[in-house]
Amino acid sequence: VPSFLLCALALSSSSLAQGKAPVDSGIPLVFVENRGQFNDHVRFVARAPGFQGRFHETGFEFLMEGEAGVSRVGLEFLGAENVQPRGEGASLARTHYLHGEQPGGWITDVPAWEGLAYESLYPGVDLVVYSSAGRLEYDLRLQPGADLDSVRIAVRGSAELLLGPDGELVLDSPGGRLVHGAPRTWQVHADGRREPLVSRVARRGPAEFGFEVEGRDPALDLVVDPILVYSTYVGGSEADEALGVAVDSAGCLYVAGVTRSSDFPITPLAADDRAHEEEVVVFKLDPSGEKLLYATYVGGTRSDRAHALAVNDAGEVFVCGSTKSTNFPTTAGAVSRERQRGADAFVFKLDAEGSTLLFSTYLGGDGDEVAKGIAVNGEDEAFVVGTTKSSNFPTSSDALQPERRGLRDAFVTRLDPWGSLLIYSTFLGGLRDDEGNAIAIDERNHAFVTGETQSGDFPTTAEALDGRKDQNDAFVARIDPMGTELVFSTFLGGSARDGGNGIALGWGGDVFVVGESSSDDFPTTPGAFQSVAPGRGDAFVSKLAASGGVLVYSSYLGGSGPDGARAVGVDAWGAAWVAGWSESDDFPSSPESRASQRAGGTDGFVVQLEPSGAALGHSTLMGGPSDDEVCAVFVEPFRGTTAVAGFAKAGLETTRGVLGEQSSGLRDGFAARFDHGVCGKPARVGFLGPGCGAKLEVSAPKLGNAVRLQVHGAAPSAPGLLFMSAAGAQSRMFGGRCEVFLKAREAFVLGHFVTNLQGERTLEIKLPDDPALCGLQVVVQGAVIAPRVGPLRFGQVTEGRLVVLGD
Repeated sequence: VPSFLLCALALSSSSLAQGKAPVDSGIPLVFVENRGQFNDHVRFVARAPGFQGRFHETGFEFLMEGEAGVSRVGLEFLGAENVQPRGEGASLARTHYLHGEQPGGWITDVPAWEGLAYESLYPGVDLVVYSSAGRLEYDLRLQPGADLDSVRIAVRGSAELLLGPDGELVLDSPGGRLVHGAPRTWQVHADGRREPLVSRVARRGPAEFGFEVEGRDPALDLVVDPILVYSTYVGGSEADEALGVAVDSAGCLYVAGVTRSSDFPITPLAADDRAHEEEVVVFKLDPSGEKLLYATYVGGTRSDRAHALAVNDAGEVFVCGSTKSTNFPTTAGAVSRERQRGADAFVFKLDAEGSTLLFSTYLGGDGDEVAKGIAVNGEDEAFVVGTTKSSNFPTSSDALQPERRGLRDAFVTRLDPWGSLLIYSTFLGGLRDDEGNAIAIDERNHAFVTGETQSGDFPTTAEALDGRKDQNDAFVARIDPMGTELVFSTFLGGSARDGGNGIALGWGGDVFVVGESSSDDFPTTPGAFQSVAPGRGDAFVSKLAASGGVLVYSSYLGGSGPDGARAVGVDAWGAAWVAGWSESDDFPSSPESRASQRAGGTDGFVVQLEPSGAALGHSTLMGGPSDDEVCAVFVEPFRGTTAVAGFAKAGLETTRGVLGEQSSGLRDGFAARFDHGVCGKPARVGFLGPGCGAKLEVSAPKLGNAVRLQVHGAAPSAPGLLFMSAAGAQSRMFGGRCEVFLKAREAFVLGHFVTNLQGERTLEIKLPDDPALCGLQVVVQGAVIAPRVGPLRFGQVTEGRLVVLGD
């Protein structure tokens, strides 16, 4: 049964819904040092959506945003010494602030802490601040003889001090509430035993309070632990969204999106000249989803939004999106370091630590641009697709379409590895509006793009599946590696509005496209899962042959209400994993679904469609009572799992032990993983083609057992390598005689060996007993380094073997 693992509510933090118990939500509150990213009087900052805690020498300050506005509430420890707080319990996370166009102003590798310590705030009184179970807490730790009455706390700012029905102290403000519950208090005996004591919050004046304790022994240490919780409301327009997801070869998960929670919004009350509107955020999480490895904020002083990301083998992250900032950070030698006008697209590349921009460039002209999709090849060249209104959008001289034809055209751009040169850049469109939404590339650097077009003269090719536009159609196009020729281009749609939102390539070069259709006559195929429209607007999933002229299968996907698909990935078996949204109470689900009924509003969905397109392998809704959506999907090679990302409000199901177990009730980003199911497929080995001077035998690759790989017929006493890659690559010839079946960009060394005097060597590799690997197809091929033996200078190549893991 497919399992569900929520790796993080990646763009949110802790919050408390009014009148409910506090919950832990998203990345836990951590205390980030001020290295110049905040106002000078602040020493540390802890953040959550709509909430910011600032910590200075003599107290705390909280900025809260609610429906009624923004509030500043301060707690000042009267008569306290000016104590410099210090961090306690170093967090693994590092935070990077790449703000503005000048690298000298970027602040990187900022440490975060799990708590703060104020030593000797009063004579004999220490203060420790930390978060626990979604609550901000501070402990007053009194040494023997220290006077608790010396602790006097004044309330500052826009809050009214009230007493609640259970004796709690409430600080009521337009931005929300801060509540001091009755503190947990104990005295510590010499043997370490804790003795609980009765204590309470004591009001000292109109805007001042302290604490009272019964039964204290002055000769013992005393700990007073007030629980400070907050309640706040933030509108949807200021929420956080995860719009791109990827996984590296180590299983670390990357999420990119947009947040207004990194710095407090620009308002007079916030008084923070370092604040930003919306900014790009990139998170890296460990494979378990339990640890945040870094968070990087990138942007200028206006709105900046990430829409997609890709990760290379080195763990470097490529991100694209749109920016309205004139001071968006760029790097020397970039294609463009100045915003032209309106909103420009951007593309940047982060190093593996998330702390350095390896390149960053604007991409735009005098009109508005947005980059919606990005793919990266083995040479670190970025392929970007989006939409532009600019007649002077940068194009290459020999581009497929060097001039804009309509009000809005799609664009496709290929950048060199340093972001300094356009290998090619072209418009793609007709005389009306056209949008580019998603991109994929093959091993030969052909770009496959999809989007939506209103143009009857959108460029199509002679062998197109459909050369006639109806109302608004999706389009699917394949562009040659130099951006000068359409290999194929076709409309895809019926008589109403249709649009393509996601695209992926299967192992055999087939093209998978998903999107939204309002057409009752969208082209479907016999035997498809849903060949007839089930509702009044549905998702669609179409698989085209590599030539672009034949539908392998095409199906609606939805229920009786509106539904739409946002993204697609393809697993090792050729099954499509589709992510999107649904408002249908009868959205199709599989028997083992985690959620088979819509919780309310818009729910996200994740669907696995069987390779034939005729049935669901797995389908589940994801969401709570408000609006939720799954925006991105990434199928992880060699791991048998699929990662998704999106945004959600309260009620999303999660798993224990991860960064966020519940949503804060705001719109938060999230990331999740799905296993591909239990095994039940036979282990087998297939023959792909002969080698050159050496042979390779592979035993049945049964999960949990050792697989034997035997090289024979090779040169004696010669070193060699066994390589493995995903299946599906078109074979390539070397030296005119030797055929190679490996995927060049994904191949890695499975093992090293040296042949014996008979030219043989046997290796054994233990396969994990992991159902997620069941049915995984890989190619294994070896090379023997023997310069004077065989037809190639480097030696001999074994035959290629297709290996399918199973029972």
